[in-house]
Amino acid sequence: MSEPDTKPHYASAVFFAYSASFAVGTAIGFAAPAQSEIEENFPNIDYSLFGSLITVGALTGSLIAGVLVERFGRVGTILFSCLFFTGGWILILLRQNVEMLYLARFLLGSSAGINCMVIPIYISEITPAERRGIYCTGHTLSIVVGILAIYVFGKKDWLRATPLAFVCFLPTLATVLTMIFIPESPAWLMKQNSPKSMVSEALYFFFGRTAFAESQRELLMESKEGDGNNFSVAYLKDPAVLRPLLIALILAGTQQACGINAILFYTNEIFSSASRSIEPSIQVIIVGAVQVVFTFVAALLIDRAGRRVLLLLSSTISLVGMLLLIAFYVLQEQKSPALDHLSWLPAISLSIFVAGFSVGLGPVPWLLMGELLPVRARGVGVGLSVGFNSLCAFLVTKFFPNLMVKWGPSRAFSILAGVIAFSFVFVYFFVPETKNKTLEEIGAMFESRSRNGSRGNNDRSPSHASSVTDVPPRPDGHSA
Repeated sequence: MSEPDTKPHYASAVFFAYSASFAVGTAIGFAAPAQSEIEENFPNIDYSLFGSLITVGALTGSLIAGVLVERFGRVGTILFSCLFFTGGWILILLRQNVEMLYLARFLLGSSAGINCMVIPIYISEITPAERRGIYCTGHTLSIVVGILAIYVFGKKDWLRATPLAFVCFLPTLATVLTMIFIPESPAWLMKQNSPKSMVSEALYFFFGRTAFAESQRELLMESKEGDGNNFSVAYLKDPAVLRPLLIALILAGTQQACGINAILFYTNEIFSSASRSIEPSIQVIIVGAVQVVFTFVAALLIDRAGRRVLLLLSSTISLVGMLLLIAFYVLQEQKSPALDHLSWLPAISLSIFVAGFSVGLGPVPWLLMGELLPVRARGVGVGLSVGFNSLCAFLVTKFFPNLMVKWGPSRAFSILAGVIAFSFVFVYFFVPETKNKTLEEIGAMFESRSRNGSRGNNDRSPSHASSVTDVPPRPDGHSA
């Protein structure tokens, strides 16, 4: 008889889920390299609408996901999203008119919204507290790697729109072929009153037959008794739900309102209006590479430095980059002779902005959405947060170019700088540190604060995080 499997497999499950994250990146990145060919073949297309429809779809998808994730589970929802991905890429491959392209972009956005909602939840529920940060940040890293890959493959004369769309479909195929073999989240199984044997098997798959798996089962049972089974609107009156939901909503909104999608969707236009020293397709690749490198840095630091530190550092660096870009446009509007020696400044300033964003403002809000909300409101709460994120992304993507024309680049970018400054202040005063805390400990923190009505300084300081001696042994058998 074979020995029971004591090896944890949560890392494998996470990396399989990353294939869906990578698919999100390919959907986002497709618009930039395909623009010239699509506009040539469809002269009547509104390309700003084509680019921004992915955010409209993401808004719809995130709201749908709030229901799907509770009814069909985390894995089931990821697999369901692949239907939208598949439909979107088929429409692009068979494109005959503008309407097919618009519908394709909407479907791709719907799938992106679903995945950006469900994947952070799934990862946060199947990973140990001390490793949750790096694995959840891997979701964002996979997205930006997907964006960069499509920028590279779509470089002029490398791949045209049709073969590029086929390449973009491959991560979706990989998602289906891998996720069908992965168990559901034990937290969701427990919430659905699944047989204890099914919950145990899921825990043993993710964490092995270890003391950690047994301790997680006990925590899930206690959490279920306190949370109930179904979401109710009445939960929104509970400060223990409302407060983390408001934090998640504001973080989600400021992430997009700082202008990252305007940069990604319109990088060529911004660079072309400022400098012709570097080919636009290369400029886009440079920006994508910066995103990948600094998101990877964030993944390495997030469980060491903490969430708050990265958010504050990110806001500071991003603001510096944005102010440099504003300074360039002010000089351009004044027709300063100094511009002759500053053709490099847009590339440097945007690289600084993207680097800063990627260290914290990009990945950390997705992590905190899955961490802050209690299990009874997690599906709906994260869905609302991702929906608000998508709405802000649409508004910025659609209307930022108009602001550039009407008010001028310096004033338009000043608005984004103001949002970044607001983000710093909000994080400093209102966002708690969750490093090394289990999801149950984070929920208890908000429950305690709702009972005593006091914010308390300990929630904002990494030094007051739960003692690691209170955390159960890790699935590898060592103490956390």
